[in-house]
Amino acid sequence: MNRCKKLSRRCLGIMFILYIGIMIALNIITPDRVFSDSENRNLEQRPKFTFDKLIHGKFTKDYEKYVADQFTMRDFFIGVKSDVERATGKKENNGVYIGSDGYLMQKFNMPEEKKIKEKMSGINSFSASIPKTNKYFMLVPGSVEILSGKLPSFAPCDDERLYLDKVKGYLDKDINFVDVYDTLNCKKDEYIFYKTDHHWTSKGAYYAYNKLC
Repeated sequence: MNRCKKLSRRCLGIMFILYIGIMIALNIITPDRVFSDSENRNLEQRPKFTFDKLIHGKFTKDYEKYVADQFTMRDFFIGVKSDVERATGKKENNGVYIGSDGYLMQKFNMPEEKKIKEKMSGINSFSASIPKTNKYFMLVPGSVEILSGKLPSFAPCDDERLYLDKVKGYLDKDINFVDVYDTLNCKKDEYIFYKTDHHWTSKGAYYAYNKLC
């Protein structure tokens, strides 16, 4: 019995070491990626080493981000993590809701009224500096608003439509507000938002472009 336990422990130890070795080797030989299609963003690249960055801790932080972004089979492991969380009934993780059909949607929190006014004041000031120019302003609602039907039951989320109306109300009259809410809402059954990213897809951007034109 003791021999079986020792043998099983050795086998597990060897398998673990082999796994670590294989993953290290794969990370070394796999070329770095520049862009992630599934996340629609640029990935971290290998940071340049300087003693100044090392002393101030910036190099280690940047290298940690680089390793996390360039880890072999990263997309696969992210998918497995999401599947496990859905299977265990988890509905939210760090402000991101795990919706139906594989959608991950970032929670929307209404900004403070003061911050909204400050941002719009800056936009209006910029507009005033170019009086002879046609100006258009488009604020795109996120997937958490347009695809709200895919949210978990009773998921708390602020009203993004109300936020859009507030922003529109603070805009100067000579700025054309391009409202794409209804445009995107009518196309919500199409693939207009990435499943694992809050950005819209090329198709979603195209529909908004048509509204602008």
